[in-house]
Amino acid sequence: MSSAFGPFVLFVSFVVKQSCTSTRALALGSFSLVTHSKQQRAKGIKACAPDIPRLDPPRVSSYPLLDVNEKENLRRILREEVALHPRMELVDLQKLVYQAVFGIDHLLADRVCFANELSREWEALDPLAGAEEEGLQVIDPAKQRGRIHLRACKARGVKIDGLTRLLVDQEPVGGAEERFARLWSLAGELAQEGAIPFSKESFAALPFPETPPHHSSGYGNASYRVVNDLTAPEVVTFLRDNLGQS
Repeated sequence: MSSAFGPFVLFVSFVVKQSCTSTRALALGSFSLVTHSKQQRAKGIKACAPDIPRLDPPRVSSYPLLDVNEKENLRRILREEVALHPRMELVDLQKLVYQAVFGIDHLLADRVCFANELSREWEALDPLAGAEEEGLQVIDPAKQRGRIHLRACKARGVKIDGLTRLLVDQEPVGGAEERFARLWSLAGELAQEGAIPFSKESFAALPFPETPPHHSSGYGNASYRVVNDLTAPEVVTFLRDNLGQS
């Protein structure tokens, strides 16, 4: 019995063994094919992907950006100044631009002297002379600095003690010459356009002032003090409560 079936058993065993080997090879071959396909696809994606350059962070400029309304604001400021002082000279206009940039820093160097001079000037003012005058004149195109007119303040009953504290306790501006040069250049353009009664050539003849300019003899009333920051909370409160400025 065993001898009759011996060759048959050996044959079946060989077929089964070969079948299992082929199946395992097929399975491994399929896995290898799939793995190879994924690798090729990954390579293809990497090859097709564009090289993205590394971007450096943007540089921030320390130079103030030019306000698109700066020239028009300056036009209104200078035309108002000419209307208030029709006999003014170019040096008076230069003083306004100087104050718009540097404020009243030179007087804050000696605050006691500043307060004493303000008190003496206040005492000499006619309380009725400023009844029709505006209390505040904005002189900076960026609307940071302005002139408080003393005669108008006295006519409105402003207390000198409060005004003195406001002015004497101000922080310095620390303006930059480059901004003065820019505003002075814009003023020259306005002169060339006929917006103000000065020639553009006269601007070039007037050098940068190493010290604050003085008003000309024809300027007229100059009883004012400059405010360095019209947006400071204490200034906003003072202007609202005493001069009706909102």
